[in-house]
Formats: sequence, C-alpha cells, structure tokens
Amino acid sequence: MKRLKHKIALVTGASRGIGKAIALHLASEGAFVIIHYAFNNEAASQTLDELHEAGGKGVLIKSDFTSIDEIKHLFEEVDRVLGKNKIDILINNAGILNKFDLENITEAQFDSQFHVNVKAPFFVSKQALSRLNNGGRIINISSYLSKKPKYEYGAYAMTKAAIDNFTISLAIALGPRKITVNAIAPGSIDTDMNKDRFQDLTVKKAVGEMTALQRVGTPDDIASTIMFLVSNEGGWITGQYIEVSGGLGLV
Repeated sequence: MKRLKHKIALVTGASRGIGKAIALHLASEGAFVIIHYAFNNEAASQTLDELHEAGGKGVLIKSDFTSIDEIKHLFEEVDRVLGKNKIDILINNAGILNKFDLENITEAQFDSQFHVNVKAPFFVSKQALSRLNNGGRIINISSYLSKKPKYEYGAYAMTKAAIDNFTISLAIALGPRKITVNAIAPGSIDTDMNKDRFQDLTVKKAVGEMTALQRVGTPDDIASTIMFLVSNEGGWITGQYIEVSGGLGLV
C-alpha cells in the first residue's frame, strides 16, 4: 500500500527543480498534490503531465505571491478544489535566490527576496492552519547558507535564517495538534537556480569535490528526505533544521 494514500499535499513553487521533485515523489506514494506555481505555465503543465503519466493525481494553481491578496487567492482555489477536505502536508518551497553583495544590492532587490522567501511562507502557513488536518506535516525549505552564509548571498542567507527561526516557533505552536514542522536545508543542488553556475563543468566538479560524497546534489536527494519526514516514520521529528548537502564543506 502506498504510504500517502488518501493524503493531500500543497507544494509551493512546484513547477521546477526541488519543488517539482517533491511533488512527483509525493504523488508516487499516493498523495493528491496541489502544484502551486507563479509564472511558468509551460513548466507547470509539464510537471502535471509527468505526474499524471506516472499514475499520480494532482492539480495546478497559479499565484505569484506578490501580495497577501495573491496568497488568499491561492487558498480560495484550494478550497474550491478540495471542498470540505483538508490538507495533510504543506511544503513551503517557493523562493528566489539572487547573488547581490552589500555594495550593489538595491532596496527593491532586498525587498523582493524577503517578500518571496519570508513573508510568503509566513502568510501561506497562516492561511493553511485552519485547512490543515491535525497530525499533519509542514516542511519549510531553508538553505545550507542560513548557517554558513556567504557575503555575495547575504540577503538570501538572511531570509533562510528567518525561515529556520519560524520553523521552531511554528513547531512549538502546532505541537498540541500533533503537526510536525521542520526545515530542510539543501546544499549545492543542480537546479535552474544554479544552471548558470553549473554550466561550467569545471565549477560543478569543484563544488562536488567540496562535499564528503563527492558530487553536487539533485532535487531527488531533497525530495527523498522529505518523504521520510512526511511519513509515519518521521512523526517524532519536529522543530528541526536538517541539512541535506552530502556533507558540503566537510572536505
């Protein structure tokens, strides 16, 4: 029997990369997956097609998170799709990563990263609380950089440190409802976020050699860890920051 049969999951930013891998893994274990995306209609449709071709079930909902109203719109659509059913799993994955050092970053660039990476998951979680079944799961996507920041990614690292903090406070608040809340911190992952960097195979090889396991990560590496946390076996883990990096920085 599939581990997540009869479960309903909402994955934000699920049209590509880590979010897509999470959505496909959840569906493969029987979950009905709500695939949220912001702009890329083609990528979102391809993700849904792949999910269906593999025998999974899910829907697309578009919302760009530029305002609280857009987040409310997302959940109005969730209500329309689910009726009286509730969500069991929320994955706060949507985020943006931009390389700006302190001398060159603009106020608009700083604000955009905090808006998408911090404000959106905070208010998505707020909207989700009344729609989340007791005993459910919330996974926030943090980053290796939240605890090991780099100067050129300073603003991004700050946003993910905020997510780490939010994870703990939310875990405390939702403990009485037996809802677990954890943060997953990817290291260097071969996704669209890093496509320009990893087009240079020399760079990709060098980054891989900085990990104990001698390669860069894949979206499936992250999704596999999340599958454990959303399973029954992961039900005694909450309020944790879990780095999934292959041992980045150990060598």
